[in-house]
Amino acid sequence: YIGHLLALDSYFRPARRLTLTLRDTFRRARQASIYDEATSEVVSTDSERLIYDINRFMPGIYYDFERFSAGARYERTDRWYEDSEEQDYAENRGAFNVSYNPQKSMTLDLDYNIWRVNYDSGGGSEYDGQTLKLLGQKRYKHTAFEAAVGYHFRSYEDPEIDTQDTPAYRVAFNWQNPPPPESFRYQGSQFLRAKSHFHAAYEHGYNNLCYFVDLYTGDRFTLSLGTVFLDKIKTRLRGWYQIADYVDSERKDNIYDVNAEIGYIFTPFERPLTFSLIAGRQERDSNEELKSFVNDYVMFRLNFDYDFSSRGEYSGETLYY
Repeated sequence: YIGHLLALDSYFRPARRLTLTLRDTFRRARQASIYDEATSEVVSTDSERLIYDINRFMPGIYYDFERFSAGARYERTDRWYEDSEEQDYAENRGAFNVSYNPQKSMTLDLDYNIWRVNYDSGGGSEYDGQTLKLLGQKRYKHTAFEAAVGYHFRSYEDPEIDTQDTPAYRVAFNWQNPPPPESFRYQGSQFLRAKSHFHAAYEHGYNNLCYFVDLYTGDRFTLSLGTVFLDKIKTRLRGWYQIADYVDSERKDNIYDVNAEIGYIFTPFERPLTFSLIAGRQERDSNEELKSFVNDYVMFRLNFDYDFSSRGEYSGETLYY
């Protein structure tokens, strides 16, 4: 099948301390095992080969108070299935964040999310979710360490389903070259990739976008490394391995995904127009019958970053891949 992803990220600073953001992503896919970058959650893995579209609309507002910053965003996610009896899905989410920079090399964040999931025909799979997380990040010249700990709550409409909760946590290490400038980090700012990077992370939590029977706690390990040669040739190798332990059954899945990317940067690296070829393999080994699969894929990607007003404060720094 042919799938696609269209993503728009826009940042506007009408005043020195105020940042407005707008992000929208539209994806057509068949295999529902997509990692959700916006919420750092793992989307449900379903073995059925159903074509669906998913769109996420995310406006946000952020304000800086010297060492502090505060922000809020709204997220609307819709999923539609093609030629299937599966229920369409809608999620409405509010996200609130307070950030504190005790020094230029350290950031502390308190992040709260609350959301509601609705299906076309209603029923017991509809639920309310909440997450509360405390995040910390310490940066050095070329490296950064980050950690987050919190809790995830989920309550269902069906009175026979108990409220579900689990700890949610994450640790990560990042290396990049050239090093970013030493400065405070504020919510809502955009950071471009360094020319060379290495990223490693481990995280634990519930998956998202699923019925109760598909709910699991996931442990995911992620690695990413890449570099740009001659300011024109972009290369990257990325992979992740996940253990999914289902809440409502004895099912357990082991999943890995590995892909390689090579691309050409047509414009200056600071505002790149990049065309890339990505090839990879994803494999799932499940202890439940008919849930295992192997998926080979090839993607073409076009990416363009442009600062329309030269006020976006791009720093060249990136700490998440």
